[in-house]
Amino acid sequence: MNSSGQQIYLGNQWATKTALRIDLMNKTFAKTAILAAAISGLSTGVMAKDWIEKVQVSRDGIDAKPILVSANSHKYTGIKSNSHRFLLRLYGKATKGERIVAMKVGSFKGTLYFEADGNLWSKSFQHRDVGSGSKRTVSISYKPTIPLKKIKWQGWDPREACALNMDKKIKSGMSKAQVLSKTWTVSAKAYFELDAVAAKKGKAVKNKWNMKNTTNQRDGTGYDVQVKCLKGI
Repeated sequence: MNSSGQQIYLGNQWATKTALRIDLMNKTFAKTAILAAAISGLSTGVMAKDWIEKVQVSRDGIDAKPILVSANSHKYTGIKSNSHRFLLRLYGKATKGERIVAMKVGSFKGTLYFEADGNLWSKSFQHRDVGSGSKRTVSISYKPTIPLKKIKWQGWDPREACALNMDKKIKSGMSKAQVLSKTWTVSAKAYFELDAVAAKKGKAVKNKWNMKNTTNQRDGTGYDVQVKCLKGI
């Protein structure tokens, strides 16, 4: 038997060197094919994301109206204000061959235009709101009045901001009664997230876009609001 036909015992069976080489080549080819497919999928995702140059949600102007927090003689009891008017700037810019076709702003993480939000707060913009698929850059000034029970907060909510301030004052030497005898001004951060959707120019203008032929990109921000910690009753 020649060298290519020499047999090797593998523990439970005999195999020729030629068969082993073929088996190894097949496994190597399979691994290469899987790796190529993974790279191809990754490249497609990167290309899709590149349809959008920039997404940004930010505060639009000076928000001087405070949120009020009530107190009794022992502690801060809750948020007295029912709602607040937020000043938002929503911005999305697509790449040269694409157009912004929709936007959605929400006060929660994971805001997505094509997904339902349940009981969470959000507002969607599409069609004429964003130029009917004709604009590469869309900038919207939006000033919604939102129930505060619908707002998600970064770090702490307004009542917790007042409680943290009281703890700080007590540690500095004040008594609880002294703290609650005054009105304090602190701050809290409301969280907003913007999802922008882009489509190819031809699909956008003809209103032929959907979840399968678009891509999206998100941005989130903490929106500073003034908080008035009222005197205890």
